[in-house]
Amino acid sequence: MMRIKIVAFLLCLFPFVARCELAAVEKLRSSAAQFPKIEFGKDENGFARVHLLTPAKSVEIDGWYYHGFRFTTPEWLDQSVLWMFLHPEQDNEKVGRFRWSIVPVEGDADFQLTYLKKPARAFKSVNERFPHAREFLVQSFPKDDLEPGKEYLVCFCYQQPQIPKLALAMTVKSDRGIAEFGSIPTGKPDPEKKSLPKDAPRLDPKPQVAKVVEAYRKGGREAGLRALDEITPAFEKEGGVFRPYFNEVWREAQTRTGREDPEWAADVWDWLFRAALARGDRELARSVTSNALGGLAVVRRFGRAKEIRAWQEENLWRSGFELDPRTYPDLGPGLAALPEIRRREVPKGPPFGTPTIRRTGEFSMEENFDRMNASAFLSLAGDREQAGHWQEAMEWRVWAQIWSEAVTEASKDKKPIGEVSNIWYEAVGDNADNLLLLGLTEAARDEYQRVIDTSWPDSYQGRGKLQAKLDRIACSLDLGEFDPSLVNEAAELAQKAKSNGFLTKPTWQRATLIHARCLLASGNKAEGSRMLDELVADGCEPARQERCVLRLAAGTLDGVEEDLKLLLAYHRAAGKKISEAQVYSLYAEFLEASGRLDEALAMRRESIRLMRSFDLFALLPAEQARLSCLLAKCGDRSSSDAAAAEATRLSENEKRIPARIRSSVKSLLASRSQGDAIAKKPADKKGTVDLQPLRSLVIPVVGRPLRGRLTLSNPNTIPVEGTLAFDGIPADATWDVTSGEARVTLGTAGVDRLMKVRIEPGSFAVIRLAAAAGAIGKGTLSTVWSAPGQKDQISELKIDDAEAGVSSAVVEAGEYRGNPFYSVPIHHHFVRADSSDAPADFRITASAPARVEMYDEEDQPVFVDVRGDGSLTGTSDVLYADRNSDGAGDVTSKEGEASFRLQVYPDGVIAPEGLTLKIESKVDGAWVAVSEDRIMP
Repeated sequence: MMRIKIVAFLLCLFPFVARCELAAVEKLRSSAAQFPKIEFGKDENGFARVHLLTPAKSVEIDGWYYHGFRFTTPEWLDQSVLWMFLHPEQDNEKVGRFRWSIVPVEGDADFQLTYLKKPARAFKSVNERFPHAREFLVQSFPKDDLEPGKEYLVCFCYQQPQIPKLALAMTVKSDRGIAEFGSIPTGKPDPEKKSLPKDAPRLDPKPQVAKVVEAYRKGGREAGLRALDEITPAFEKEGGVFRPYFNEVWREAQTRTGREDPEWAADVWDWLFRAALARGDRELARSVTSNALGGLAVVRRFGRAKEIRAWQEENLWRSGFELDPRTYPDLGPGLAALPEIRRREVPKGPPFGTPTIRRTGEFSMEENFDRMNASAFLSLAGDREQAGHWQEAMEWRVWAQIWSEAVTEASKDKKPIGEVSNIWYEAVGDNADNLLLLGLTEAARDEYQRVIDTSWPDSYQGRGKLQAKLDRIACSLDLGEFDPSLVNEAAELAQKAKSNGFLTKPTWQRATLIHARCLLASGNKAEGSRMLDELVADGCEPARQERCVLRLAAGTLDGVEEDLKLLLAYHRAAGKKISEAQVYSLYAEFLEASGRLDEALAMRRESIRLMRSFDLFALLPAEQARLSCLLAKCGDRSSSDAAAAEATRLSENEKRIPARIRSSVKSLLASRSQGDAIAKKPADKKGTVDLQPLRSLVIPVVGRPLRGRLTLSNPNTIPVEGTLAFDGIPADATWDVTSGEARVTLGTAGVDRLMKVRIEPGSFAVIRLAAAAGAIGKGTLSTVWSAPGQKDQISELKIDDAEAGVSSAVVEAGEYRGNPFYSVPIHHHFVRADSSDAPADFRITASAPARVEMYDEEDQPVFVDVRGDGSLTGTSDVLYADRNSDGAGDVTSKEGEASFRLQVYPDGVIAPEGLTLKIESKVDGAWVAVSEDRIMP
């Protein structure tokens, strides 16, 4: 009697036996020849060969549509047959109900089978090979149910005649099978963990690590790293265990030589991470990521830190977590000070788990979630904060607090464990720091107080509470709430910070700075100023910023400009673009006090632009009010009123904006109309507006629309009105008063002259050029700006044949002054050959050293390339937007088009031949030049 088993009925997920089995089997056997024959084999990477089945015709039986494949077991069959399969072009939900079975082409069989179904994204190898598959299935055909050298038929049946493609791989689960056919391609096998026998001698790692330290002290960091690379394998070869050795090296980085030399500490943390991965120990690598990221950030190796963070984020994502907390269900308010910060229903553990792959390709899923995983989300939060995505950052930290509390509640004695407690301290403290960055000082102080008041254990010599107490004092000083007792408290805390073995020099300096501020607030100007000057001399840049603030408040301007330039350089070197807005604000204040109103206006607008880019919403109202006052001083009443209205609007939300800020905005706006504060605009003063680029070449893409951009910038203290005219290629132009932009359609004759175009002081307007695909051929467009008292300015845009080369532009440096606060802006609109919405990757290479910053159309930062060398792995380089995780900055595109702006800061004087910027985009994995800009002095 024939016996056969239907393996499964997917989407129902329970075993299923068909009643019409015998009739179906006979028909399938009679049609077996039309089913392809699959041969066992190994691919070039050592995995079992993947077979792609594209059914041309199916076999219909009782309303089900069958297809499948045949295979013959090896004559030497010595173990079960292991196989995996998936639908490579769509997930199983879209495939619908289907089932599969195995039957011998001849004879009987009695298969009792089970299977595993796992998400493809949890397995990097599977996910990268089959990006559209949501899941895959793994199954064994037991050796006892198979016969050597016999042919079998595996049948799939579907409810629709359009049978989807199928990918599969097969092997035999034995040493010979793996050697001849490879393992199923779930991924590279993880190294087996080996343990020494209990009675085996344990080598002490301390003498070996001491040799590393000796090499470092004698020959420097490179010698120390060479010693690590040479001594470590020798130690292991002699029978030493890597983990104790790893821990001893860790202590060296954290509390010994690494504490003295941050560069060496960063080297060692990075080495530990790489060494753990080289040994296949992901858990050990994960344990050191937070230290590595922190150490690398201290010495400004942001490119390398980004690579480690990408590894960390990929692991979180593959284990089933989403990387944006806002994708999870809302459980209510997460932070009283900010209604938009929500508690989220994030899983307490990884939804998928992390696979440990065995040599056959089979695997087990590790579903443990410990403090190292939680720490990874704090690292993720820090990265998001620096890019201005503070809502994501703060919600991850709220979740980390919830996780810490849940773990504690679930513990046997309901008491927090030290490392879990540290996660809570870090999450609350970092959110407080974030609130301070946003300008919400009152809310930050409340969060610091939460840290101080908690009864949770504070490991690492009480550093969590110590830092919170210092920060609370700083908040009180910022809010003007000085109490004489703070002087002694700050002095004691500063001393404790210096003696804490887990705090580094920047924290000691900050503690001393807070003590100095308390002395100054108490009236002890001499001692407080002396301490400030000593801190500045010792490289404490926050102390330099405090000194600038005090001197500007006192009207003492000597040395302030140079200090502000050094301060800007510090923030840039530290990768703190988000903090530059306040430095620009201070520089605007200095320039205004110095009577350099045109420069002050440009700097104030740049400060506002940065605050908008990084969503520093609580700082914006007062900055907008300061702009209003400055415009009034310049004699531009209408622009001043518009800025005042915007400042008032921004400050009206009482739930987000503290009363202190609303009061400050009102006071600032009231001051602009007092006495003779408003200057009269000189009747004979004429402003000069700059039209850029001077010359440009556009190479259309076949079958795609043509785009171009020009800019009109007004560096003056007064608005300028003029006329825009277009000649040559037919044009139809409009002026959008709301956005302050010109939109010009090329290839259509219409309005070719725009009258009374107004460019606000210290701002710029964009001229957007567009033409439908094929609407225009070769030709030249001349754009002419005319204004009273100014020589006409002409920009020539030449359109060449499609695919004739790369687009180019010549830009004058304009207001660039060789000053780090000034940059050359260049606008681009990118059109590629396809019309997909995939992110567009870019890199910029400068012909001479130049800091290159890229912003997308929403003015969100994309990257900072400090040297303009096209690489984002150098010291102080920062990558903000990398949606496809390929290490390059990318911009969102719509239908194959993307807009971006470059802010270029040449390093010194621009050479007479100019500074060239080569702009490349990634096409099919290769970098292709798409444009070239030349900045002329």
